Amino acid sequence: MINPYFKIQSYIANYLCLEIAPLNRPYLPKEHPNTRYLDLFSAKELKKHFKDDVNVNNDEIVEVHYIHKGQPYKKLMKGTKFGLIIASHVVEHVPNLIGWLNDIESVLHDDGIVQFAIPDKRYCFDFRRRLTDISDIIGAYLEDRKKPAPGIVYEHFLYVPNEICNDPIKHHNGEVSHEFHITKEYHELALHFAKESLHKYIDTHCWVWTPESFIKLMGILYDNKLIKLRVIEEETKFTEVNSYEFYITMKK
Repeated sequence: MINPYFKIQSYIANYLCLEIAPLNRPYLPKEHPNTRYLDLFSAKELKKHFKDDVNVNNDEIVEVHYIHKGQPYKKLMKGTKFGLIIASHVVEHVPNLIGWLNDIESVLHDDGIVQFAIPDKRYCFDFRRRLTDISDIIGAYLEDRKKPAPGIVYEHFLYVPNEICNDPIKHHNGEVSHEFHITKEYHELALHFAKESLHKYIDTHCWVWTPESFIKLMGILYDNKLIKLRVIEEETKFTEVNSYEFYITMKK
């Protein structure tokens, strides 16, 4: 895939570059010797998991160089550092945001950059959910959270699956109603998954942002020395009309 925002050509000739969770649609070129991929599972495991998913082309799932099972990235990479780290629609899934950003920083060259593609909650299925607050991020960090908290899972299944709208054009045109009433059925469904999350990993968006709220929260974390990566605001690509994602560049 080609994305003009990601600075692949500027880095891949001279640095090892890492893409996190590319699955079957990598941005880093598969054939390049400086490309590395990281995921929670091997390619074989991913192919088995997604074999019946019509949205995932099994033949295009990439081979994974680093299989992450909870160990620090620095230990997993054994001292390897990267000039460019890309994560597209990954950061919103990470249970412990501060811990993960610090993991990334630990394997980034001093002159390297990190680039994220992130969904804008106003124009995707998160549109009913509240914005993430700094207290949410700090709570996950202090708990060293390994999976989405039950409250987050409850919120996701309460607001997201019901009359879902993931069409950014309709959102931008004001065609999506934000009125919503919590019925007994919605509550019971959400509570069911929240209870399951006590003993099982249930994947959700742990964090909900707009470009402005993301930049503000990262600034608070950086200024208070909780993270060592800072947003390069002049390189932010804000959500375009009829789109649902924005792009962030961070560096040391």
